[in-house]
Amino acid sequence: MPRVNHFRLQKVLEFKEHLENMRTLELYKAQTQRARAEDELRALHSSKEALLQQASQKYHSPDKLNLADLQIHLSYLGQLHDSIERQNRSVEDLTKAVDHKRLELNEAVKERKIIQTLKDQFAERQKLQTKKAENAKIDEIALRQKSRNGEQGE
Repeated sequence: MPRVNHFRLQKVLEFKEHLENMRTLELYKAQTQRARAEDELRALHSSKEALLQQASQKYHSPDKLNLADLQIHLSYLGQLHDSIERQNRSVEDLTKAVDHKRLELNEAVKERKIIQTLKDQFAERQKLQTKKAENAKIDEIALRQKSRNGEQGE
């Protein structure tokens, strides 16, 4: 029976699998952060729309116009606009981070697949060697039986 060889890159494969799992988790976390930022951005837009609608209803007629209230609404609207701009930048940055994490994951998957392919090829060679060794043993047994049968017939 041939000596069973072990795949020498098994530890590397395990490391690549671990790295792939870590990259998957990092991508998930980045996507979650981006989703939260997008939710916050939608909430800010909703607040802005509600404020604009409230202001348009309140100040629809000129006799209800109160300068102090109008200044407060405009100030708050300016703050909302600034918050929306900051949140837009945050979403853009998080989108870039997600894209970067996706590229890192894709690279980790490629590296793991390369090592996995080598392992599969190694396993296939091992099967062939085992099959050849078994066939050789079977041939040897058949030859011995044939030579015994030939000796007995004489």
